[in-house]
Amino acid sequence: MPLIIIVMCEGIRRLGKSDLFRRCRGLGRYLNDFNARLLRERMIMGQITCSLCGGTENRLCFSAFDFDHSVEPFEVVQCTDCGLAVTEPAPDPAAMDGYYPQTYYGGGEKKFSGLIETLTVIGCKLRAKRILNEIFKLRSGERVNKVLDVGCGRANLLRCLNDLGCECYGTERAIFPADGHLDGIEVFKGSVEEAAYNNEIFDAVIIWHVLEHLHEPFKTLDEISRTTRKDGVIAIAVPNFSSLQSSWFKSDWFHLDLPRHLYHFNLDNLCRALTQRGYRIQSVSTTSVEQNIFGFIQSMMNKLKLIGKPNEFYQLLKKRSGLIQNLKLLLWLVVAALLVPFAIIEFVISFPLGKGTSAIVLAYKTESTELLKKKIVVVGLTMPLQPSSKPAEKFHMTLLVMRSFY
Repeated sequence: MPLIIIVMCEGIRRLGKSDLFRRCRGLGRYLNDFNARLLRERMIMGQITCSLCGGTENRLCFSAFDFDHSVEPFEVVQCTDCGLAVTEPAPDPAAMDGYYPQTYYGGGEKKFSGLIETLTVIGCKLRAKRILNEIFKLRSGERVNKVLDVGCGRANLLRCLNDLGCECYGTERAIFPADGHLDGIEVFKGSVEEAAYNNEIFDAVIIWHVLEHLHEPFKTLDEISRTTRKDGVIAIAVPNFSSLQSSWFKSDWFHLDLPRHLYHFNLDNLCRALTQRGYRIQSVSTTSVEQNIFGFIQSMMNKLKLIGKPNEFYQLLKKRSGLIQNLKLLLWLVVAALLVPFAIIEFVISFPLGKGTSAIVLAYKTESTELLKKKIVVVGLTMPLQPSSKPAEKFHMTLLVMRSFY
């Protein structure tokens, strides 16, 4: 009898939690519909202006819930001129810290547990060598001295670059739970603008899946251009909003990550933003094996809604404890194993089409900061730093070197 009572109580407790979750989702859908109506009114009135091209013609792509809890509703709105998409409503900068909990960063120097963390570190080492090799070739064998990693996280990439002989600097959010100085690596807690680095001091700047998190990404690019010396290199990677996965999964796409991702780029508008700031595009790619494969697996899990909450598999791969969580992870691993062949097929299709999940660009600065400023003053219409009302120029991919160097 006592055992039956315990089982009944446990069932009621779980039912209450499940009912609460459904009620939250129901409220979220109501708010989502309300926000969508307000958003459409703003779009009709031309109140949403693209921060890249200045266009006011937009389309509502889809609605989606927040990444962590799948309760708070948001809209993804895309400029019809340049293709840049934004998250609406964008949380205020002061409120963004709430969307970066301790679990987002992981504990101490580790974000994931076990084999996943090891693979992440190995991936950083390979990426550091490839980036450095590409920059080395681009600069005709000239040594790379100072490197800045914007949004460096736990500084894994900078540690690898430091081991390869670079003088490394990084920036990260003020709430990031890491020391400000890591084994000879200077990490500034705050934005690049707040760091106020001197003019033209960096040989290379890396912005790896960070630009989409910023409230004013183009001001950050302006600041990076100022601090990068002539012939300096910039390496950028962002989720590719024009990818096959984005088109297929839409609101269930793993790399959407609302509302932390405030902007949603593709190769065209990312290249446009860089050329406006005096950079020449050297090579582009949409190939990232780990981003493609895992992105497909988690997105398909979200789409099928088989078990658990959205993105639960990813959350369980982080540091965890307890028998229940380990059993859940084991169940998800079985599902993931079944989805791997389909993920590989998607990768094989997206690779030749240039529709992979990451938009990756390597570019170099063609002129000094002072000369660039003078040119902007004299012929500001040909190289605008401020938004232009002209439609986006189409970049001909045949003229770009398509290489998978990441």
